[in-house]
Amino acid sequence: MKNSKILAIKPTSNPSKIQLEIEDNYEKPGTTTNVLAALNKSDDRFKSNNRVLIWITAEAIDAIDMFPQVAKEIQEVVNSGNEHRFNVPIDGFITMDNEQHVTRIRIVETSKLKPNDLPYLSTKAKKIPGKDGNPDRFLLTNNMLVFRYNQLVVSNDGVVDHQFLDYEDTSTELDNCHFIMNDMIVIGTAAEIVSNLAGEKVVNPAIV
Repeated sequence: MKNSKILAIKPTSNPSKIQLEIEDNYEKPGTTTNVLAALNKSDDRFKSNNRVLIWITAEAIDAIDMFPQVAKEIQEVVNSGNEHRFNVPIDGFITMDNEQHVTRIRIVETSKLKPNDLPYLSTKAKKIPGKDGNPDRFLLTNNMLVFRYNQLVVSNDGVVDHQFLDYEDTSTELDNCHFIMNDMIVIGTAAEIVSNLAGEKVVNPAIV
């Protein structure tokens, strides 16, 4: 059965907290085909990578209880303030109520951006990196940007209900791209409101 893997334990600016670097691999369902990807299958930038990482910040004392397989290393990181990276990844099972549970990283793709991610719009939006001086190409679904968020979840059968979006087009003009934020359809790096989710135009649209 698949399980996530713990790659490293890192200190944080808060001496009582640590950060776990966790890795997983996923299989994307093959029920649909992205035509854009198929038309560019010879371009390495379109090839999928099924490795996914997540960084989990936790109270050290709670992490020791819930990840006893790395309790010693967590305590070492707390005491030394130095990162500990495992030579061989450790199974990322979690212990709750004295029972071990399998953990997996769940991928959620959405056109909804978390407001605190707005300053990082150009890096948060899924894109095909430009090369040879060409601009990045941002992926679009239903004419909206695509964002990916990862969650560490318990999955005792090892199955994860990923949420993937198909993309149909790309754009190199980020300030002309739409997305959803604060339950409004907005556009560009300034997140100027265009309409509500029902498509009704907002009177005197303002900057979010």
